[in-house]
Amino acid sequence: MSQLLTLVTRVLREPRDLIADSDTAEGVARLALPTLLVAAVGAALLGAVCGSYRGGIQIAFAAVKMPALFLVPLLVALPAVHALYAACGVRVTWSRLSAAALVGVARTGVLAAAMSPVLWLYYSVHPGYHRSVLVFALAVVLVGLPGLVTLVRALPAGGALRLAATLGSILIIGTSMAQSGWLLRPFVARPTVEVAFLRPVEEDIVSALVYTNLSAVDHYPGWDARSDGAIGNWSEE
Repeated sequence: MSQLLTLVTRVLREPRDLIADSDTAEGVARLALPTLLVAAVGAALLGAVCGSYRGGIQIAFAAVKMPALFLVPLLVALPAVHALYAACGVRVTWSRLSAAALVGVARTGVLAAAMSPVLWLYYSVHPGYHRSVLVFALAVVLVGLPGLVTLVRALPAGGALRLAATLGSILIIGTSMAQSGWLLRPFVARPTVEVAFLRPVEEDIVSALVYTNLSAVDHYPGWDARSDGAIGNWSEE
């Protein structure tokens, strides 16, 4: 337990030093299990809080899916990030990139755990569904951004196009996470519809957030939101 607490402290206070100390195949192997554990536990806690908006089995569903939201996009995007840096003239070893990714996702997990009480307090006053979804999306961005910054800042300097590689990497990982969140939805389930582990694939995250933002201000273009179950509050159940 003391080693895990020490790891969490280093993840928050000295992430670059921790990455530098783990910049070998053996170092990455030592770092993998504890950082993934921290990330999974923190993400599951945030997921459970998101699921508490609806309650019941949705708490377990969201707690199971939230670690996947943080971990799967990173695994999918890392080869593209490595190739992008190489194409831009920046040499990044796989051990350095892996260590940076592990520390970054662990930092996200710690911040997710810290964000959970704040989100729980917000949901405890039973805000509207669409506002709750937008706040959830904002919370994911807030906890994910420091981890993403940790990853890209830990990569080597140099190369004429390093800035382009950095911005491209942020775009790749951010887009992968956003679309993964869309595929894994719902995290915040509507109070008026049947709970499902996953919803059918339709549209994409960008158009969904546009419509959700409009719905949050009671503007529902092109459809009857109340008859479709999108308008509803706890008193209507």
